[in-house]
Amino acid sequence: MNDAADGATIDPARWHPRLHFVPPRHWMNDPNGLVRCGDAWRLYFQYADDPPDYRRVHWGTATSPDLLRWRFEGIALEGTRELCRYSGSVLPPATRDGEPVAFHTAHRSTAAGERRQTQEIAYGRDRGRVLVPGATTLIDERLADFRDPYVFAHDGGLAMVVAEPVGWSAWATGARSRLAIYRGDAAEHWTRTGELGPWDAPAVMWEVPWLAPVALPGREPGWVLALSTVDRTGDGVRCGTRYWLGDFDGASFRVLPGTGPQTLDHGPDYYAPIPEADARALAPGAAFLTTAWVGNWAYARRLPVSPWAGGPLALPRRVDVVATPRGPRLRQRLLPELESLAAAPAVEGAEHVGTTPRAPALPDAPFLLDLHWELLGAEAATLTLFGGAVTVALEESGASISLERGDQPTGLGLAGRWRAERPAPSPDAHLRIVVDRCVVAVYADDGRVPFTALVLARGEPAEARLAARGGHARARWRALPLRPIVEVA
Repeated sequence: MNDAADGATIDPARWHPRLHFVPPRHWMNDPNGLVRCGDAWRLYFQYADDPPDYRRVHWGTATSPDLLRWRFEGIALEGTRELCRYSGSVLPPATRDGEPVAFHTAHRSTAAGERRQTQEIAYGRDRGRVLVPGATTLIDERLADFRDPYVFAHDGGLAMVVAEPVGWSAWATGARSRLAIYRGDAAEHWTRTGELGPWDAPAVMWEVPWLAPVALPGREPGWVLALSTVDRTGDGVRCGTRYWLGDFDGASFRVLPGTGPQTLDHGPDYYAPIPEADARALAPGAAFLTTAWVGNWAYARRLPVSPWAGGPLALPRRVDVVATPRGPRLRQRLLPELESLAAAPAVEGAEHVGTTPRAPALPDAPFLLDLHWELLGAEAATLTLFGGAVTVALEESGASISLERGDQPTGLGLAGRWRAERPAPSPDAHLRIVVDRCVVAVYADDGRVPFTALVLARGEPAEARLAARGGHARARWRALPLRPIVEVA
């Protein structure tokens, strides 16, 4: 049991995800690879099994037939407290019966506090169930902060992008993050070819970068460059994701005017997204899959949850580039296979709402909610969930969407509000909302405006209200109950 900020006692089992994967026990954060091995998908992720501080970092692994139902298979690449196996990426098997090749950061530390991060290789065995470290270090720039190698096909060979982030104390030094680019003719031979950045303010940490080919509407094939950020320029810690669209030549990245930086997810808890391994070889224009960590370094180590820790895995997204009135943007949509988890027929309804809240009939979590708003003179329309702990709003007469998380009974200071402009303002809006026991994920405007948030609320997820401000609005909804697929230990 956990004591809430108001003195009440809350069973952490109420916050155990039923739809979003977590290992049965212990810590998980960044996904490190999503790759097809034979007839199954294999996932790698940061995993630590030494509570309570979780400092012995491995690569954990799980498999799935459909990217939804995951089976935890333990440690694939073992680390120690002196040699942690930090984030990286995976190249897919060259043949159907082949093995993946993994690239990762080795984080070495001493009792005296000295640190060094180098890039390493590991070779798959048993269809990737085990990763065997290579005999030599690939790249050593003699840096304390040099991590998260992402390897991809480029111009007949391999390229690697690695973060050279500022350290946690960088707010006092004025240092700025950048990315390093390498070229490899073979997996174990790499040459530095260029650098990207710095494009950010001092004290903003860059992590988990990646590049993938995309089709830019009305142009030649291009690239998307994405990364995750930890911002310490003000009070506290703020995590986020950014992307740029443009051209990549193997050594430099030219940003397409008017396209960046953009926000990959507008909520507080979507970090370290990474594409599927096969995305590196896809033809430009083909959609690719991503997944991410539902977590935030501002409070991840203090979440009052058990037996899991850190944060769950985001549901996979299918990503491509679409034209909008504000220029090309990434579109991130749920897999249609999610509806195959239906536990019962959908619940449908419609309401004409004003300032007096209406209570829609929603199923127990997890569920998928399709909500259609039509503003009839109202300035805003709102949906609250979890007994009022979460509010999703269509605002400014349809120009923006926001997600607000109220105070949670945890004492962690989770309250906040996140807002995004819509690429095409309109009094009408369609929001797809996935509601789990501890996660709300919003996909607005066909995935052009996504939000993700952890929710550790006292109220039930289905405790909902619909309302409008400054007039009336019409709401139509379809709520599909989904089968719980994550076992609670």
